[in-house]
Amino acid sequence: MLPIANEPMLFYALRDLAAVGLTDVAIVLGPLREGIREAVGDGRSFGLRVTYLLQEEPRGIADAVRRAREFVGGEPCVVYLGDNLLESGAGPLVRRFERGGYSAVVGAAPVDDPRRYGVIELDGERIVSLAEKPADPRSSLALVGVYVFDARLFPILDRLTPSARGELEITEALDRLVREGARVGVEHIRGF
Repeated sequence: MLPIANEPMLFYALRDLAAVGLTDVAIVLGPLREGIREAVGDGRSFGLRVTYLLQEEPRGIADAVRRAREFVGGEPCVVYLGDNLLESGAGPLVRRFERGGYSAVVGAAPVDDPRRYGVIELDGERIVSLAEKPADPRSSLALVGVYVFDARLFPILDRLTPSARGELEITEALDRLVREGARVGVEHIRGF
């Protein structure tokens, strides 16, 4: 677990989720899961109830989210990659989702080398397309690894096929949401 100021980065994400009012959190554990369950425990120290789910092979973020379907139970959910640290926290994304009638809201920020990220192409504030690590990016606006989704995402996750990297890409799922006419919002993030 990557430490920041003497504590695991994951702890910042968990405190952020509690701060936006979440009480139940699922942590999807991959092959490199040593120490996470021991460090986080049942989540009480964060004001949360934590459930652990397993992803035996690294099959992508979309696969990890898909494994949480039963836990989510048809309710909106926040996906917060544990290696992210947002200065503004997840609150702005959650508030935009709650007041905007969205199927999803994504956090995004400009980056120097968008080829290393999922990239968003906008027309004004409307998402036109999303692409994972494109060789020729259409913008410098990158996904930052915090998302809010409704249940409309799960059938799309079921239809995904592995990318050239052998993973189920959350960026592809978001792009399909957009192409299917779902309202997907962008929250511009500073300090990630």
